[in-house]
Amino acid sequence: MRREWMAAMAGSMVLAACVAPAPSPTPDASATRAPVAAPAPSPTPTPSASIAIPPAAHADWHQAPVTPGDWFYVAEPAETLAVFGPSSGEALMLLRCDLRTRRVGIARFDNVPGEVPLRIETETMTRDLTASPLPNRNDLLVAELSARDPLLEAMAFSRGRLGVHFGGNARLYVPAWPEITRVVEDCR
Repeated sequence: MRREWMAAMAGSMVLAACVAPAPSPTPDASATRAPVAAPAPSPTPTPSASIAIPPAAHADWHQAPVTPGDWFYVAEPAETLAVFGPSSGEALMLLRCDLRTRRVGIARFDNVPGEVPLRIETETMTRDLTASPLPNRNDLLVAELSARDPLLEAMAFSRGRLGVHFGGNARLYVPAWPEITRVVEDCR
């Protein structure tokens, strides 16, 4: 579905490039224009900013709108990552395969001094975990699982979306895209 959308957007851009520009008006020497101030840019939200739907907004998470963003796959020598967030590059959450230990981490950026509850909701399974700050990295909360954990399978094959809730943060409703499966398979 993403490919069809991207192809449609590319086609629209090509058609837009074919349209001749409107002729520019000839300047009137007698008319003077006052300068117009440009609007101030919108502030960029921080990774812990709430762009997801609050947990109590939807009794049925299957009906909740998907959190805006995309999954991106990143391969490094010692790890592979599926990073979810807006195209501006701010990661809202990530899945990480440690190729050495064959463990998958589910993580979110947030400055919390201790452990927080983490709930993962899939089409077939809901599980409560505990996420902890990484040593020497208090801004990243992580829960690790064996690559063969059934929850990862449920995440990979969930239809539509997953519900992800880290402690007091707003719940994320992320699409179940192939990047999740790819990271899990990398660890097997």
